[in-house]
Amino acid sequence: MFTQTFIAVVLAAISVQGLPQVQNPPVPTPSGIVCAPGQQAYTVLLGDNCFTIAQQFPGATAQSIIQANPTINSGCTNLQPAQVICVPTDGDNLGTGGATPALSNIN
Repeated sequence: MFTQTFIAVVLAAISVQGLPQVQNPPVPTPSGIVCAPGQQAYTVLLGDNCFTIAQQFPGATAQSIIQANPTINSGCTNLQPAQVICVPTDGDNLGTGGATPALSNIN
């Protein structure tokens, strides 16, 4: 009885004080690419370019995709089918100075 009451009091105290929100940590994709929070992994298809990919993600731009992926050249001409890239999907990571480069192949 004491244990249940103690746990209830502790949980109530925590909920009153509040805890800082913790973002989900980056999760590696099957290819080993890790996208930063606010970015989504995307597998390049034949015929894709940064502009056509950006059109599929509200708020993303070709420039924000280039900034988030250091392996993509400035003209976005080196994309390969089946390549996994990170697409900024959060306003803080859309290439307005707050872009977080994608982390690659963490082993």
